[in-house]
Amino acid sequence: MKCKKCNKEFEEYVIQEKTFANGTKHNAGYCPECGKFLQYVSKGGEDRMYFGKYKGETIKEIAKKDKEYLEWIINEFDGCKESLKKKIKKYI
Repeated sequence: MKCKKCNKEFEEYVIQEKTFANGTKHNAGYCPECGKFLQYVSKGGEDRMYFGKYKGETIKEIAKKDKEYLEWIINEFDGCKESLKKKIKKYI
C-alpha cells in the first residue's frame, strides 16, 4: 500500500481501536511512516457506515430503513470511496 500524504510504501497499517460517540467501535488504520489516518479497517464484523447521519450503524440496518440514502451515496456523493460503494451495493 502507499500513503497519499507521505508517499511511502508500507505493508500493514498501524491499527488503533476508535470508539464513536454512539458507542460503536472500529479499527482505524494509520500510515506507519507519518501517522495519517487512511481508512477504517474491518474487525471481521458487519460493514458499518463511517460518516454521515448514520455513522457507526451497520449498512444492513441503514438499507432496511433508508435505502434512498445509500443510493444517493453511491450515485451522487463525490466523497464516497469505491470500497464503500462495493459494500453498500451488497445491501441494496
